[in-house]
Amino acid sequence: MSYAIFIRPPSPNLLFGKNISDSCNLNCKKVRTFATDNQNNTTMETSVRLYTLNYDQLKTYLWAAVFVVCNMALPQIFHLIPQGGIIFAPLSLVILAGAYKLGWKTGLLAAVASPIVNNLAFGMPAWGVLQVMMVKLVVLALIAGFTAQHFRRLSLPLLLGVVLASEVLGGLGELLLTGGFSATVQDFTLGWPGLLLQVVGGYFLIKHLANK
Repeated sequence: MSYAIFIRPPSPNLLFGKNISDSCNLNCKKVRTFATDNQNNTTMETSVRLYTLNYDQLKTYLWAAVFVVCNMALPQIFHLIPQGGIIFAPLSLVILAGAYKLGWKTGLLAAVASPIVNNLAFGMPAWGVLQVMMVKLVVLALIAGFTAQHFRRLSLPLLLGVVLASEVLGGLGELLLTGGFSATVQDFTLGWPGLLLQVVGGYFLIKHLANK
């Protein structure tokens, strides 16, 4: 008859004089806590990277100047396309991204200054169109800035709502200033590629800036 002898290995607690399982549990808890903290930090960083700069900050004016310069360069590119300025409204793209990213005050400065600087430098927009364009850009900057400040997040539906609301309110302002309805409707019939550019292009532009 044969016998099988099973020898139970000594407990690691006896060999090392400490509770290894408790140590493992502690480390696991640390890992879980670290992962949770990382998730919280990621969420926090995503929510706080949309800023609201004030007029007592130098960065407000520096960023507004950057947006004005961008609004001087972009129209020159789009004007190479027949009716490119009317179709794509490049100034609106910059104002939307700037106001959504850095707040309505920065966007408001750029919205007021961009048409004036472009007129003085290039003669466009003409003085007759300048007031209408300024009203539309100011409305866009305010709606974009307040939307970002309220929701603290970025999404395509939010940008779509911003663009549509600003077009409607800006169109009403244009109607009051000019009394013409055809130019207001033209923003939708002829300028729909520009509206699409603001939503999609603005989303990726803001998303890229938010990671910096």
